[in-house]
Amino acid sequence: MNERLLNNPIPPREIDPTITPEMQEIVYRALERDPKNRYPTAREFAHDLEHQDQVGVADREELHNWRIRKTGTAKKILKYVGLILIPFVIFTLLLWVARKA
Repeated sequence: MNERLLNNPIPPREIDPTITPEMQEIVYRALERDPKNRYPTAREFAHDLEHQDQVGVADREELHNWRIRKTGTAKKILKYVGLILIPFVIFTLLLWVARKA
């Protein structure tokens, strides 16, 4: 899930060129990040799967910039630094309380 939040999926037609542009559009619509752009019901999703000839194909940004990959490295580093700092903060607070007493 994190991969989908950070990056665009590899276009299905890059993996298998026999996939139709309409099927690729259906897959992209099903994977939309914004819920209002996804299929609102399973019935509409099934309808498009059954009637692919009626699906309009959009020129999506995801088709052009999917090679640009982002990683969550910065977030991971910040998380680990935060975890490392917790014992130091606790130790400092304990020293401060001990000196006050």
